Amino acid sequence: MVTLTPGVPGDSGSGFLNGSGEAIGVLSTLQLAPLAGTNGVGDIGKELTYLHANSSFGAIQLVPGTEPFKPNLVEAILGS
Repeated sequence: MVTLTPGVPGDSGSGFLNGSGEAIGVLSTLQLAPLAGTNGVGDIGKELTYLHANSSFGAIQLVPGTEPFKPNLVEAILGS
């Protein structure tokens, strides 16, 4: 998966959410193809499966957040 927004160097590891606020993946790289500046986004299910199979962090799991999701960026920042 790739995003349409321009990538920012140093943002690798940032979480990506869908329109409902559910985690869908983690930013993995600033890409040159298919479009320079796009972000590569991993699949959260596959990332967790890999983590459990290849590390000692077997107990790590995704849990629901503690605050309601605010899809409007301005409201989320201002706390409206």
